[in-house]
Amino acid sequence: MAHQAGAKFSYFTEGLLMPHLDSLLRIGVDVVNGIQPGDGNDMSALKRAMGHRICLWGGINPHEVIERGTQDDVRRAVIEVILAAAPGGGFVLSTSGGIYRTDCYDNVVTYIETAHQFGTYPINTSRLKAELRRSSP
Repeated sequence: MAHQAGAKFSYFTEGLLMPHLDSLLRIGVDVVNGIQPGDGNDMSALKRAMGHRICLWGGINPHEVIERGTQDDVRRAVIEVILAAAPGGGFVLSTSGGIYRTDCYDNVVTYIETAHQFGTYPINTSRLKAELRRSSP
């Protein structure tokens, strides 16, 4: 019905997507919002499987990365998800849920700054890979 009205159809989830890829493609989902990495959600695999038809939205775990991680963890997670899901378009970088802790301001700033530094199109995959190599523990 969304498509009949000229609108896009967004599916929100924080759960496992891999078993549902065929269904999401078949029913005409335009955007999958809230993708939480880990727990079987591999952003590279999702991009290969449906990134040609469905916009992927999310990719950053707010609780593990933003609220509990270091600034280096945040920077690395942002670069990794941009590298995995952004090339070719069809990706919106976002946390997969809300950020509730108030003591992680520096991590939020790092998240935003890293997104601005590396997340503009066209995506420079060589630069992203070099940055990951440089920042690996």
